[in-house]
Amino acid sequence: MKKFLLIALAALMGGFNAATARGESLLSISPAALSLKGHGGQSITQKFKLSNLTESPYAFRIDVTDVRVEGGKRIFIPAGQSTGSIAALAVVPVPYVELKPGESTLVPVTFSLPAETDLRAVAVFFRGQPAVSLPGPRVRMNLGAVVDFSISDNIELKLSPPQVAPQTSSSSTTFTEDLANVGFEPVIVRGVAAIVSQPGKLVGKAMFEQKRLLPGERNVLHATYAGTLPAGKYRVLCSMEYAGQITTRTAELVIP
Repeated sequence: MKKFLLIALAALMGGFNAATARGESLLSISPAALSLKGHGGQSITQKFKLSNLTESPYAFRIDVTDVRVEGGKRIFIPAGQSTGSIAALAVVPVPYVELKPGESTLVPVTFSLPAETDLRAVAVFFRGQPAVSLPGPRVRMNLGAVVDFSISDNIELKLSPPQVAPQTSSSSTTFTEDLANVGFEPVIVRGVAAIVSQPGKLVGKAMFEQKRLLPGERNVLHATYAGTLPAGKYRVLCSMEYAGQITTRTAELVIP
C-alpha cells in the first residue's frame, strides 16, 4: 500500500509527559501529535518513542481509540464502536511493553484509513503502571498521542473578531481568538498579534500558541504582550496562518 504523506510535526513533536507528584520523575511519549495526509486504503507505520525516566520499572498496555468531536469537544471511542472506525484497522505488533528505569523503546503502530469514514483522528494510549508493587496507592499513568488524517484540502476555519484585554498594574496586554473548524479536515493554526501606533509604526508583537482543531472542534488561541505600552491608542492586527493562507483581523487597543 502507498504510504500517507507526513504533513505536520514542527512544534507538535514535543513529548507528552507524565510527572510524579513531586515533579522529579517522568514518563514520556514522542511524538505526542502527528498529522498525516492520504486517501482511503493507504497505510503508514509510525514509531513512537516511549521513555521511562522514573526510578521504578513500568509496564505499559497499548491500545488505539477513535477520536470524535461532539459539541465542539473531543471524545474517545473504543475501536470498532464507530462506523468507519480508523482505530479498528490499527495494528499494534507489541501491545505490551515493560521499561526499566532510564530505559526507552520504539513502539511501531500501523495505521490504515478506511475507504469511507467521517472520522479524522485516533489516539494511541500507553497505559502504564509500576511493574512491581510499591508502598502506597498504585499509580497509573495514561500517556496519549493523537494522530489526525486529512484526505482533502477542504479546510474551512471560522474566526471570531479578536478580543483585547489592556494591561493593568498587575497583568499584561492579552489577545484572544475564538476558532471553530467548520470544514471536513483537521487544521493547524498559529498566529501573531502586531501592535501598531496611530502613526502606523510597529510597537511590538505577541505570538499566539499553535493549536490543531479537528472537524467540528472549537478552541481559543491566546497571546500575551510581554512589554509595557505607553498610554495612547493603538491598532492591533491579528494574523492567523493555516492551510497555507493568512487571515488578518483588526481590533482597537486603548491604554489609559
